[in-house]
Amino acid sequence: MSEAFDTKLFATRLIAAHHSHVPVSADDIGAGPQSPQEAFAVQAAVMRELGANGGFKTGRPDPAKPSIMAPVPARFVRQSPANYEAAEMRRYGIEIEIAFRIDSAVPALGDANYDAQLRAAVSAVAAIEMVDSRLADLEGATPLIKLADNQSGFGLVIGQPVKDFSSLNLTNPAITFTVNGVQTGPTDGQIPGTVDAFQVLKDFHEVVGDHCGGLQPGMYVTTGALSGLFWIDKGARIEGSIAGLGDVTSTIGD
Repeated sequence: MSEAFDTKLFATRLIAAHHSHVPVSADDIGAGPQSPQEAFAVQAAVMRELGANGGFKTGRPDPAKPSIMAPVPARFVRQSPANYEAAEMRRYGIEIEIAFRIDSAVPALGDANYDAQLRAAVSAVAAIEMVDSRLADLEGATPLIKLADNQSGFGLVIGQPVKDFSSLNLTNPAITFTVNGVQTGPTDGQIPGTVDAFQVLKDFHEVVGDHCGGLQPGMYVTTGALSGLFWIDKGARIEGSIAGLGDVTSTIGD
């Protein structure tokens, strides 16, 4: 018989790692979560300690699997140009993404004219996801352990929302993404799973329910890295641009 997973213990250790930046080791974890539901229970317990939820990171790189779902603390969601102090993070990861701002209450699943109602309830926006990990061995962790640790999420930098995004390329837009002025990754973006970002939002709405408060006005939802994850050093200036959505900028202090 496998060892039972201890949600409270894992959440307590992740909370401590959030505050101290001392990562959780494999020995600290014990039996990891055995299902997405157990991982989501850890997320919810951690967020009750970290404060208000500012939105979610999601994506569906494999259409045969459920959407990724992880909350983002509101205090780390910042408007461009944004700054993060180096001491706020342990590792410094960045991704450029298409996100959606929830402008008003989203329709219920199955409502008449659902797609049109959902489009009217959101704006598209360029975003930089700030990535961190509370795990000592991120690369060796199981997918469910990473999910429990908010899918390595930390914060979001938000550009200017675009209300009418119906004519924009939200699948493989042209992008720029620079660190200290040097292009990082390709200039042709690609939503993971090669789907439209709005479809990613729709898929997410189908599964989020009331997890960590559900989708509420003022929240943001990301849709997956357009050009991959990059680990960088503190003291960097990060600048991104997505065709049709404009620019977004962040710095990481020394």
